Amino acid sequence: MIEPCLALPYSLYPAFAPLPIPIAEHLALEEYRRYCRVVPAKRPQPEQIWASVGERVSKARRVAYEYLKPFVTVDRKRREQGLAGTFPSSEWLLDALATYTPRGKRNAEPTLAYWQQRGLLRRDKPRGEFDLTSVAALLVARIAEEEHQRNWLPSELAEEEPAYWCYSQAGPDALVQPLPIPLPPSLPAATMLWTPWLGAAWIRDEWIIIAQLAYRWASVFSKGEELQVWDDELVTTLKTLRANDLISQERVQAILVQEASRVILQRVAHRHQKTQVASIAFS
Repeated sequence: MIEPCLALPYSLYPAFAPLPIPIAEHLALEEYRRYCRVVPAKRPQPEQIWASVGERVSKARRVAYEYLKPFVTVDRKRREQGLAGTFPSSEWLLDALATYTPRGKRNAEPTLAYWQQRGLLRRDKPRGEFDLTSVAALLVARIAEEEHQRNWLPSELAEEEPAYWCYSQAGPDALVQPLPIPLPPSLPAATMLWTPWLGAAWIRDEWIIIAQLAYRWASVFSKGEELQVWDDELVTTLKTLRANDLISQERVQAILVQEASRVILQRVAHRHQKTQVASIAFS
């Protein structure tokens, strides 16, 4: 159980992607326990604990992404060729975790079954493939926990616990808000989402990587009018083009809307990063 004073501030949830919040809080608790024998006046404050853990998670996230990337790429090519996927396998996961475990200690395969039972490792189906985001979270946590061989994970994750959290913004002047992944239903399509976890693009093609962050819109646009909140001029141009007989066909219009949404997303993302809105804590 996390100490009340160490509960992760809601605004920082997305900064620890792809970790579920209980795993991030467990890392903070282990960090805090290092100072149990230190007099209270000399113990670090909760914000210092979170800054330290956040830096470790940020570094671990980059390492895990680069470690996973070639395996994900090869497995995708296999699937595109109609071959069965082979990644991530139990053997691969156990080997990968052992690589970053102190003294290289390797877990036994029954450990994976135990983690699955406790909700710490998820599958698409009870005996299906391992969920790639869940695997990535375990790897990030293992890399970030630099000292402990054992007890580096919380005891369990609830079934309803989000995989991780992302940042969201409903419009240029709206507040930045955390949102859980999977996304809640009925989210306005023109809500912009972003995360420091680049592996989000492995799961859903809607995510695009822009300057070391992954961005997407909440959902697919029909006629693109929802984008007016972000770029009124471009949306007005799209409306005008619908009257042109040469490009009024539904298929052509869909392509135009798709390209316009990508242009606006990239423009807003670069503007965000210039003003450091997208760099909220540890990204």
